[in-house]
Amino acid sequence: MNRVLPPLLATLLSTVSAAAPPPVQTLLPSGRVTVDLLTPTYPPDILDIGRRMQDAARTHRDWFLEQVRNAAPGEPLPYDPRFGVTREEYQRFLDVKPAYTAFGRAT
Repeated sequence: MNRVLPPLLATLLSTVSAAAPPPVQTLLPSGRVTVDLLTPTYPPDILDIGRRMQDAARTHRDWFLEQVRNAAPGEPLPYDPRFGVTREEYQRFLDVKPAYTAFGRAT
């Protein structure tokens, strides 16, 4: 079963201080619009890696928060065994691109 990565994992690697995207209203034509609702999905092994990293971040909370505070803007956190995964798993986690699955439609 595919699931969305937990919000902590987004925080884990999103230390980016990028400019905010434009409001969605500016991207849509005026009037009624029908849109497909999409959700990101990830391979099961990525979800497992993410769960282990999330558990490790909770276990080593102070270390993890310090890593986030010291992270270079726009760069992922450097690998550390305290993430609870191997270097190869961490790199796979960084490299994965989600697939998007439609789960509904709205107007």
